Amino acid sequence: MFARAFWFPALVLLAAAALLLTGCASPSLSPVYSDDRSNVVENNQIVGLWGAKDDDAKYEVLAGAEKSYVLKYTAKDKSSEFDLVLTTIGNQTIADVSPRKDYLDNTAGAYGVTMLPAHAILRLTIGKDRIEAYQLRTSRVEELAKADPQGVPTGRSQDVTVLTGTTEQVRAFVEKNMNDPDFWEKPIVLDRRTAAK
Repeated sequence: MFARAFWFPALVLLAAAALLLTGCASPSLSPVYSDDRSNVVENNQIVGLWGAKDDDAKYEVLAGAEKSYVLKYTAKDKSSEFDLVLTTIGNQTIADVSPRKDYLDNTAGAYGVTMLPAHAILRLTIGKDRIEAYQLRTSRVEELAKADPQGVPTGRSQDVTVLTGTTEQVRAFVEKNMNDPDFWEKPIVLDRRTAAK
């Protein structure tokens, strides 16, 4: 039973990775925004349909409840929905992207497993017609965690390094390393396909 609870990297993290276009970055078990949502921000320029050059995948961002957004990711004939919440750390916009609860419930029921939501952490630059999304660089997260294990707790499952600390620890870790040029991958560039509504 215990082992079955750790199917989440194979299922939830793959869903999060699909969003990221370039493999599986280090996700977090805790959101990067607080439970009371006091550090959640809005930027409605993010609403609309987006796509990457030379890629047929579509990213549709819709306004959601409680200052959040819904991200609909479609590639070929498959689609997934994610909750997208914006916060700030320092002067940077950070996105927390996680599979929607109904997706987790349906997938858990189909496979008969316990599933934990994983949160992808992205630094965003949001313009009128372009978004640059920078995901955490797993190799650098591993180096930093090894050098300072108390800085942010991590674990590994199926070759994925997972941030296992609290929201406060994850935020502090991101803030401390925000300006490290090796902390983030090269940006995923998304261009607007339709205007914001």
